[in-house]
Amino acid sequence: NQLNGLRFATGHYCQALDCNMGVFIGEGFKVPYVLRNFMPLDRRNRTAPKCRYLGFREFIFTGREGTVGKCHASAEWTFGTIYQRFLSGMGTRMHYGHPDFVDGFWVRNRGGMSKSSPVVNLSEDIFAGYNVRMREENSPHVDSLEFEKGRESTFNSASNFFAKISGGSIAVIRSRDNHLLCEKIGLAHGWSFYFTSVAFYTSNLFIDMSIY
Repeated sequence: NQLNGLRFATGHYCQALDCNMGVFIGEGFKVPYVLRNFMPLDRRNRTAPKCRYLGFREFIFTGREGTVGKCHASAEWTFGTIYQRFLSGMGTRMHYGHPDFVDGFWVRNRGGMSKSSPVVNLSEDIFAGYNVRMREENSPHVDSLEFEKGRESTFNSASNFFAKISGGSIAVIRSRDNHLLCEKIGLAHGWSFYFTSVAFYTSNLFIDMSIY
């Protein structure tokens, strides 16, 4: 859907939203100022913006829909806000999905907003982040903007979602993109890259095994 919609997109910046997302009008007024992170006022060359993807906070409004919704909202807030701040500070943040802003020129000429193979690239969005990283570009995170997002609030649907993300982490580990990055970045940056890619779910597995 992203690749098909991209054919009709115009302008310097693009954004893809899921159907379970929304935004207050007050946050919408901030968007032009947040987009200045791509091209600050002192930068005139459109071929070399400051970043290619720009992420921001998400508020999970289904956190009040029972215990499962609360747990899922807490997990999403941990990964989507706290974790993103940490990765952005290290300069190793990737693209993890909607609703990141993206440089329109970049996605039209560098393979689209994500990879479209549902088997090889199950977690399709992070491979766009790999694409940015392999070209030595940036994907920072800002806290000045926040969109709303709904998540699963029943046990079965939440389990299916985490099973999909965990399966996507396996696809990331065995991917060619992951292999190429690990060959080039060295040991010191390799630790940062571990936290950028699969560490969140691998660490959760280790914690669960140590508890039970």
